[in-house]
Amino acid sequence: MIHFLGTVRLETERLHLRRVRRDEAQTIFHHWLSDERVMDHLIRGAHQSISETVDRVNEVVDSMIHWSFAIGVWN
Repeated sequence: MIHFLGTVRLETERLHLRRVRRDEAQTIFHHWLSDERVMDHLIRGAHQSISETVDRVNEVVDSMIHWSFAIGVWN
């Protein structure tokens, strides 16, 4: 049996994987979910408003099974 223990932070020198936070909705909308080029593989397509992204981020945070990532140096 598999027991989910939560999303752990995974870090390398160049990549950081961590849980998505609710306060990141604006950044997620601006950098990814509103961009047709990024979202062209999804049936729903790009988000048209920040409220769509807020709803999606809330779903992700509530499920806590998704990762957020960053490339570069984090403090």
